[in-house]
Amino acid sequence: PPPSPSPDWIDSPLTGQGTPPPAGVDVYLSFYLDRLISIDEQNYAFALNAWFYLSWTDPRAAGAVEEATAAARQPGASCARLCNGQKAASAASTCCDAPLWLPTLVMRNVDEFPQGRAQPYHITADASTGAVTWRVEVRASFLTTLDVSAFPFDTQTLDIVMMSTDPPGEGAIRFIPSATGLGLFTFGAGDDLSGWREHDINIFVRTPTNYSAHFSSAMVTRRQVSPSAPTDPVPLAPDNSPAALAARGGAPAPTRFGTDTGVVDITISIGVTRLWVYFSLSAILPVIVCTSIAFLAFWVHPGDLSTRLSLVVGLFLALVAIQYV
Repeated sequence: PPPSPSPDWIDSPLTGQGTPPPAGVDVYLSFYLDRLISIDEQNYAFALNAWFYLSWTDPRAAGAVEEATAAARQPGASCARLCNGQKAASAASTCCDAPLWLPTLVMRNVDEFPQGRAQPYHITADASTGAVTWRVEVRASFLTTLDVSAFPFDTQTLDIVMMSTDPPGEGAIRFIPSATGLGLFTFGAGDDLSGWREHDINIFVRTPTNYSAHFSSAMVTRRQVSPSAPTDPVPLAPDNSPAALAARGGAPAPTRFGTDTGVVDITISIGVTRLWVYFSLSAILPVIVCTSIAFLAFWVHPGDLSTRLSLVVGLFLALVAIQYV
């Protein structure tokens, strides 16, 4: 039997199910940042609470919900995924188990999901129009890249990198960016996060592509240290050195990353700007003041070494203390 998952493992809130429509489907992705919780500049990570809103058209959806609900109401049966994950199960609850299709989005740079907090969701299927909506609240921390060389006048981009893993061959799944927002259910005046201000959100979709070609052009060769072994049956980074090209007659060898699976890459970029006035007053201005006062040592009589030494040492200790304030 396959190994059981660890009890500490938490599935992605955007884990789907079922088979997509054979004729293909357009999935519209909206993203609303409800609260930016933290930006960890030491570990290059950030935490947030956000709403993902996916909508598409599937004429099979309403019937699938009715079928799953009827099956769940049989004696001894149960429902693994209620249509309204924000309410407790009751006799009036509807079930959104398979055969209802839901897209799967794997969060590739997620660091962790909180174990003590539920991830609410709500699924609806309109029988008259075939429209399906899936609203998911996600609270998680993500790893990202930061460039603090322009501190405190820097602007950062916090990325959520996702990948659709629905099986190919059942029709094309096209993800289309839709609405974005910097707030939804959080009210009140003031900044969401001390020292930072969110200013925009963008959704970028890389159309379905060969995963091997994507790794070859964008990931494998970007920071490659050494090529794959010549005898590797599935080379991640084949040797395309001049000597190897000459041995193959000049034809470069393509990279092969597992099986050739069509995927969709989605990146949600949150732009944030540091509040430079706060950091200038708390971090830079004290250093400038202490450095300026240090020049007073040159006005003290050269023979008064104790006064000059006391001034310089006191300022040095003040600069050290500033680093821990």
